[in-house]
Amino acid sequence: MNPQKNSDMNCGFTYSSQGSNTRKNEVLSVRAESKVSFENYIMAARIKNIFRQISPGILISILAIVSFVILLNSAYQIALAGHNQCSLQYLGCTVIGHFPVESFFGLGALAVIAVLGIFMDKKKRVMSESLIKTSEKTKNIINKLGTDERKIYDIIVAADGTIFQNEIIEKSGLSKVKTSRLLDKLEINGIVERRRRGMANLIVLKQK
Repeated sequence: MNPQKNSDMNCGFTYSSQGSNTRKNEVLSVRAESKVSFENYIMAARIKNIFRQISPGILISILAIVSFVILLNSAYQIALAGHNQCSLQYLGCTVIGHFPVESFFGLGALAVIAVLGIFMDKKKRVMSESLIKTSEKTKNIINKLGTDERKIYDIIVAADGTIFQNEIIEKSGLSKVKTSRLLDKLEINGIVERRRRGMANLIVLKQK
C-alpha cells in the first residue's frame, strides 16, 4: 500500500474524529445550558407562585416590619455614636436620648402600617370564608328547587342573569301569578333580585 495514501487516510480519520468530538461537545453544552435554563424557569415559577399565595395585607406587613428593623438599627447606630461622644455619658446621658426625633415618627408609622396589613389580611380571609359559605348554601338551595322554580332559574341563567319578568312569563308558559310567587321564593332564598324599571320588573340573578 502507498504510504502517502495511508497517511492521508489516517489524517482524514483524525479530522473526522475531531469533528465528531466537537459536535458532541456542542450538543452536551447545549443540553447543559437548556437544563440550567429549565431549572431557572422552575425556580422563578416557584418564587412567583409563593408571592401569589401571599396576600397583599401580609406582604404590606412584611415590608413594614423589614423597614421598621432597618430604621431602628440605623437610628440606634446614630444614637450610639452620639452617646459615645457625650461628655456626660456617666451622668445621665443615655443612648435613647440621642435617638433622632424623626425616627420615632417613622417607627410609629411603620408599626401602624404593619398592624393594618395584618388587619387587611384577616378581613379578606373572613370575607372569603363568608363568600364560600354563601356560595355553598346557594348551591344547596338551587339543587333543591322544585320543577317550576328550576325552570324559571334556568330561563334567567340562559338570559345571562338579567331578564324582565314578563319575558319569563312568556318563555315559561306559567301564569303571571304563579311566576310572581315563584320569583318571591327565589328572592327570599337570595338567588334573584327584583329591580323596578318603569312599569316592569327586571329580574337579576345574584348567584350563578
